[in-house]
Amino acid sequence: MSARILSVLGFSIAATAAHAEPPPTRYVVTSITITDLGTLGGTESLARDINDSGRVVGWSRSGQTRKRAFLYGPGGMEDIGPGPAVEESDALGINAHNVVVGRIERYHLSPVEIRAFRWAAGATAELLPVTGSGAICTDCSSEAVAINDSNNIAGSARSPTSGDEWPVIWWSAGATASVLLPKGPLPPIFAFDINNHDQIVAYDKGIESPFRWTAGSITWIPDPPETSTDRYIPAENYGINDRGATVGRSMWATSAPVYRHGWRATWWSGVAGAEGRDLGVLFGGTESVAYEVNEQSFVAGYSSAQTMVVLPEPATYLVTAAFIWHNDFGMRRLPSLPTSQPRDTCKAYALNNRKSNQVGLIQVVGYCDVGGKPRAVRWDVSTRVQPVM
Repeated sequence: MSARILSVLGFSIAATAAHAEPPPTRYVVTSITITDLGTLGGTESLARDINDSGRVVGWSRSGQTRKRAFLYGPGGMEDIGPGPAVEESDALGINAHNVVVGRIERYHLSPVEIRAFRWAAGATAELLPVTGSGAICTDCSSEAVAINDSNNIAGSARSPTSGDEWPVIWWSAGATASVLLPKGPLPPIFAFDINNHDQIVAYDKGIESPFRWTAGSITWIPDPPETSTDRYIPAENYGINDRGATVGRSMWATSAPVYRHGWRATWWSGVAGAEGRDLGVLFGGTESVAYEVNEQSFVAGYSSAQTMVVLPEPATYLVTAAFIWHNDFGMRRLPSLPTSQPRDTCKAYALNNRKSNQVGLIQVVGYCDVGGKPRAVRWDVSTRVQPVM
């Protein structure tokens, strides 16, 4: 064989190697730790959301027993609730710029006033408008549930006179409010989350179906496909990522001869024509709910699960446990606090994106009961990527 032919063959082999597909990989969980985030001086707290910098928001009882919105960071837990201490507040969302949104309940007023607020470090917390430019109604109550990195805010406004409720977006320019759907004699419609493309996931209570709103266009979110034994009824979707994928829950039921029913955590890829997916339950469980999905398709939520209690006598119970889920490893139970009792509840509400470092850290937040009272917690989940064998 000539040297020229060998050279050509060598080039061909090299070219083939250069274009070879990388081997398939999958995520695996390597460790999970839990941290009690404390309180503002009271006995209870609950974490609602976390950003990629690890800042956490939620509510905590203060020393005066009121619920106050908090921001948790390197310096610990800080009271950021607007208004005097006699008012209660709850922080529901935080973005990459540490801007926080939520709701304030002004019980000292008559009638009681519930209003959406926005807070940023170094600035006074402000109530978001429901009147004036972009008016919704003159006597609306409101709450802000999520904020994206463009500082656009999703939430809801409710008329106390008619009972109508509408999803709302407060645009960052002046925080003016816009109603996403035409106002009128509509059933309550709730907004739950917003992504960085201003897509909002919401729920129409009238037809009991979740939908994704994109620049005025509505896409109804599908349920998991029915089988010969399982069927699903639409319900809420609570989280949406930047790919438009959503997570939530559907009502699940089996057919005769053994009839069972309950909530099931669901996931939808966001792709038109794709079906939803039932994420299942933890070992021995019957129900589950998914609350948020990140950019790598990790999901946080909670599920019933089977737990063995040894004292005072051996017995098996169903408890509520927090989980993290991914298609690569399924549903993984998150641990409770060391001070929790075996039958205490844990729920996960939010998670941030996987860090691009050796430990591949994902942080999940929610709460675990201690003595029957909720305590805000953070789970640090270390993951790695390994080849599929």
